[in-house]
Amino acid sequence: METVIITGASSGFGEAIAIRFLKEGYNVIAMARRADKLQLLSEKYPGRVMPAVVDIADKGVVKEVLTNLPEAFSNVTGLVNNAGLSLGFGPSQ
Repeated sequence: METVIITGASSGFGEAIAIRFLKEGYNVIAMARRADKLQLLSEKYPGRVMPAVVDIADKGVVKEVLTNLPEAFSNVTGLVNNAGLSLGFGPSQ
């Protein structure tokens, strides 16, 4: 089965994108900082979501997760790099 990595998957657009890929039949490696939200997503789609509690700014942890994937999640065919930091709605400087 094909797997998609989605960063920022614990809420908002990231969670919605993860759910869409799951409904289309993909497995999802859901990366985010909030373990509780990732756990809920994993429970809703048992065996199809690999929750990875990481801050994507920590390259060492991200590398560790990606080099130790379980077989069921090893066929990675896509990445949705959604994680980010919102600093408000004003102009960027």
